Amino acid sequence: MKINLLSLSCILFLTQLSSAKRDPFPACHGSFKRRPEICSQFNFITNSEAVQGSCMETKNGTTFYDLSELPEIAQVDPQTVKMASLITNVFEESSTSFAYAQCSDIGDSRGYTSGYVGFTTGTGDAEILIDQYAKIKPGNALSKYLDRLHEISQLPTCDRPNRGKTNGLEGYVEAWKQEACSPDQSFAHLQRQWVYENYMIPSNRYAAQNGVNSALGRAIFYDTIIQHGFQYTEPDINIVRLLALTGGRKENETEQAFLTRFLTVRRQLQCCYPDNVWPASATRSEDLQNLVDNFDYNKDLIHQIRLKNFQVNITGKEDLDLIDPRFFYSIMTCSHIQNAPLNLPTAYTQVHKEECTQCFDDQDGPNGIDVCLTCFNGGCVSEERHHALTHHQLSGHPLAVNIRRITVNQNKRSDDGIPPQKISKLAIDPSAEEPLYEFQKKLRCYACDGQEASIESTPEIKAAVDAVLSALSSAKQSEVKAWEEVITPCEHTLCLSQEAPKKLEQQDLAHCAGCDLKENLWLCLVCGKLGCGRRQYDGSGGNNHAIEHFQQTGHAVSVKMGTITPEGTADIYCYSCDDSRLDHDLATHLANWGINVSDQLKTEKSMTELTLEQNLKFDFSMTTEDGKQLEPKFGPSYTGLKNLGNSCYMASVLQSIFNIESFQNRYNTQLKDHAKTCTNEPANCWHCQLHKLADGILSGRYSQPKTNDDNVQYQDGIAPRMFKDLVGKGHEEFSTMRQQDAFEFFQYLCKTIRQKEHSSNNDPTKLFDFMVEQRLQCGKCKKVRYQKHETSSISVNVPARKLKEGDDEGPSTYEPVNFYECLDTFVSEEPVEGYDCPNCREKTTAYRSNKFSTFPEILVINPRRFAFINWVPQKLPVTITFPEGLIQLDKYVGTGQQPGEELLPEESKPNTGGVTFNQSDIDQLMAMGFSENRCKRALMNTGHNGAEVAMNWMFEHMEDPDIDDPLPTDDNQAGNNPSDEQTAMLQDMGFTAAQARKALRETGNDTERALDWLFSHPDDNGQDEPSTSAQEAGDSTPPFNYQLDSFVSHKGTSVHCGHYVSHVYKHNEWILFNDNKVAVTPNPPVGEAYLYFLRRQK
Repeated sequence: MKINLLSLSCILFLTQLSSAKRDPFPACHGSFKRRPEICSQFNFITNSEAVQGSCMETKNGTTFYDLSELPEIAQVDPQTVKMASLITNVFEESSTSFAYAQCSDIGDSRGYTSGYVGFTTGTGDAEILIDQYAKIKPGNALSKYLDRLHEISQLPTCDRPNRGKTNGLEGYVEAWKQEACSPDQSFAHLQRQWVYENYMIPSNRYAAQNGVNSALGRAIFYDTIIQHGFQYTEPDINIVRLLALTGGRKENETEQAFLTRFLTVRRQLQCCYPDNVWPASATRSEDLQNLVDNFDYNKDLIHQIRLKNFQVNITGKEDLDLIDPRFFYSIMTCSHIQNAPLNLPTAYTQVHKEECTQCFDDQDGPNGIDVCLTCFNGGCVSEERHHALTHHQLSGHPLAVNIRRITVNQNKRSDDGIPPQKISKLAIDPSAEEPLYEFQKKLRCYACDGQEASIESTPEIKAAVDAVLSALSSAKQSEVKAWEEVITPCEHTLCLSQEAPKKLEQQDLAHCAGCDLKENLWLCLVCGKLGCGRRQYDGSGGNNHAIEHFQQTGHAVSVKMGTITPEGTADIYCYSCDDSRLDHDLATHLANWGINVSDQLKTEKSMTELTLEQNLKFDFSMTTEDGKQLEPKFGPSYTGLKNLGNSCYMASVLQSIFNIESFQNRYNTQLKDHAKTCTNEPANCWHCQLHKLADGILSGRYSQPKTNDDNVQYQDGIAPRMFKDLVGKGHEEFSTMRQQDAFEFFQYLCKTIRQKEHSSNNDPTKLFDFMVEQRLQCGKCKKVRYQKHETSSISVNVPARKLKEGDDEGPSTYEPVNFYECLDTFVSEEPVEGYDCPNCREKTTAYRSNKFSTFPEILVINPRRFAFINWVPQKLPVTITFPEGLIQLDKYVGTGQQPGEELLPEESKPNTGGVTFNQSDIDQLMAMGFSENRCKRALMNTGHNGAEVAMNWMFEHMEDPDIDDPLPTDDNQAGNNPSDEQTAMLQDMGFTAAQARKALRETGNDTERALDWLFSHPDDNGQDEPSTSAQEAGDSTPPFNYQLDSFVSHKGTSVHCGHYVSHVYKHNEWILFNDNKVAVTPNPPVGEAYLYFLRRQK
């Protein structure tokens, strides 16, 4: 007797940074949710009660009930036997192939559970079966365990803990599998015969006693007796108890109605049982009830049936002799076990044990993950994809350990009356937060067609498997690395000089010395004065008393109270450096004020934790205006992306671009078989990870409906950790877990894809590209210059017209702005003061404007709603009124040189690498306190699009290490020719030597900037004269009409905090992608978007 584990839908709790998890008890919601008024009727016996209470004596050497008073049943018709056996086998093994060879300890206090119905060493039926088998086949591999099995059977029947032990049964698992897979199949046939006599016949007798005569009803009783048993030693869960609670069949009650009552009680018992195994198995009762609901069709079990929760169809034509191939066992020892190259992972080794590197199947799924014992690649064992087998075929690595994780304890409050540890802010008992898991492990040799062998085969194998299990997974390694902040000591913490020691009394540490605030308090380590933290832009936080103390005294180093741990760590801030710092002598410095770190308890959140918490507060409503829940969506193209901790900026952009056919075709369709031939490490292969992402989003496999405790449907979605780790590798910002700007990420992603697709001619980002025409006219001579440059997006200013000034009752409000008015600002003329006109040969005022020369297939627009208030960038709540129907952009097309216009003569290149700066822009920026060098760098990096755009760039790149480096000039370029190594590096990426040298010359021999130059000049052949064969990006054929395809929205005060979501138009309705929450939204907030994706209509 056993409970199905292979079909459990379990998953780990993610780290406290993640908000999504799979539902382990999908059938225990609504009327079947655990409630005292329902669960009290069962009065379950706990292990401690069973041991301490009186134990029953066995009767006539058996623990089964006496059946003498039940109706006699000579035999059961073969069709009922077959269908009943198949139904229960699906529940037990998620397959119509019989697991005669399955054997493991599933953690249910019954010892080893074996065979296709679960003969257990702890309940005696395994002993009876093996004893009979020894008479049929003397000297079999299991015979030697009979003495130990007999010892277990002599224990008190209610002593579940000791009956569940497996000591003394070493090698039992391998012996069982060896006999079950023997060529004569005698052990498999005996299992089926024994089950027929001891379970099938008794279950039919119980059915007959209760007036159940249909094949479906008898199959339900058979499944109940298999799972619950009819042993009087387990009176709280057996079939007799269930029938007593159900009551007999009533007069004039239909069999369908009786079976419904019976299954209701059974499902309630399963959901109420105080562990995590039985509630997970309630899905079998739910599936049986689905069959009963259509009783007239299913009652004879002559038609095909579907067990919905297990996603298995039963036709009745299945072969009962077929042994489940998952449990085949080779009697011969695999030669690769002795000779395979085994490695032990180090602290720096990436061990992909949580998830397949090629798809999002994971260790919590029904088949687990195969981890290569040579290189630690993780591969799924899906029959459709089977990336573990593909890995073996490409690498030749033979051995893998299959790891399947099962949640065995969600750490709910126990029944022993002991309350959980009191939570004191962040001093949280870790055991109360983390679930407990059981790991099922199997050794598999792919060189021997995937046959299984014992993990105990050799000490080396066992050591390798143990090392894999104990190693930090690659996902956790990336997460830890991304969250780590590089904090170092400074001269002020290293040379801290403190005033005379004194003991600070409790009242000195109760509140800020300058006000009554009791939280966010900072202790000056120099003099011991306590001050509150900085006032935040929204008025929250502190009253600035700590920083005012620094300004008055020069005491630079403070520690945040409440963040001090017994290990001597805390938030340290140096006001002189204006940055977080380390204090290696913190314990000593605190002791100066009578504070013992060993007595401290972390009660406040660190600055990193507060930043994350603030971002999580910004969320988008999942309800309609009338309070109804948005309709969730599931299936292909409706897969959500879990928030990995400040990763919503990435998820929202990915949902938008993977709604575009070019991305779907390139990374889903074209790369479908890429994994079969790719010899790169999958976790570090761009094409592998982009296909994995596309398949995960579009396939629908990971977007299946589940129901939570509030009876609300949801999906697990996918966690794109590998992709985030890969796309951010080496990037100062995107490699971290800090919130980022979604528009910047879109630009960076496009740039990176262009680099990776340079040699493939399959770059899907080309559909974003178009040409902008810039017109410059001297205000004095009226001569003009036209220039074109390629881009993939535009930023437009959103005019801000204030309607009401902010006050205590609410923030400022602004007048809505028409979408076309925003585009008008993009094409409007702006003055260029101090223009050095090459025709007038004097400084004049010129006028500059931009228009579209060509249009892209997808136009990406970033409306800028930010203003600098008191030197702080703040988001303005200006709504954009979007046009209904087609968006017509023909009026924004550039016309080029017009009749009568005279062109300005060519300018001589100044000593700044050929770059012309608008002096008016430089003057505006320098007036704000920025250096001239920094102003010019900002203008260069923003395409000379004005002072405001450059100012935004400077605020976002304040920490760039090269922000104050000298700009490239003609002089220093001439004396610093590109090195052979730099040229060779670019040639290795597919560019010619001439192209590489020219790119380096144009960018002051900066390799990274040269690479950007090359990708922005794809048709430049490297010669001094530009190529005449260059084809302009985009299309110039009118009309230029667009429709909104998707948009990314943002809530928060800054693009670097808050929360991003994506709204995507699919199948004539708007879909909200809010991390892994996906739903239809009737009124999408189009006017609040931060990023628009417009699709051209031809």
